[in-house]
Amino acid sequence: MTESSSADADEAFHRRFHPRARFRRAISCHVVIEAPRDEVWTRLIGFCGYADWNAFTTEIRGDLAVGQAVDITVSMLKRRPFVQREWINLLRAPEVICWGTHLGLPFLLTTNRWQTLEPGEGDVTTYRNELQLSGLLAPLVMLLYGSALARAFSTAARGLKAACES
Repeated sequence: MTESSSADADEAFHRRFHPRARFRRAISCHVVIEAPRDEVWTRLIGFCGYADWNAFTTEIRGDLAVGQAVDITVSMLKRRPFVQREWINLLRAPEVICWGTHLGLPFLLTTNRWQTLEPGEGDVTTYRNELQLSGLLAPLVMLLYGSALARAFSTAARGLKAACES
């Protein structure tokens, strides 16, 4: 496979997780980190170290490559942690990593979680964390879990900031 066809295949895989037109919802947060983007990126893609800084996503198992499934251990709402399978669908070092999943058929629920790093002046990086949801179940997910997810994402962002600045 040539580099061009590989990039086309990666983009096609990424499009599978784009939000659908109906019932779009999003949860997002951002934080400014006093560290170079490359250092933040290294921590962000270091799946084995997530438990050191991320109280929401405590473990990720899988290979860091577009099209690969990753098993993500999530701890939310003071419940027992659970494992959710998602697929890495965009990876642009040191800028963005994105994974997503479908619950049943895509029209029921499609999720895509974007984590992006934007360089600032000097050794400053802005970390953005956004979950995009769409499908018939998106309003229900937001009703039941929206505020808890927003808190969890903010907690994870602050944890990444603390880990990178220490």
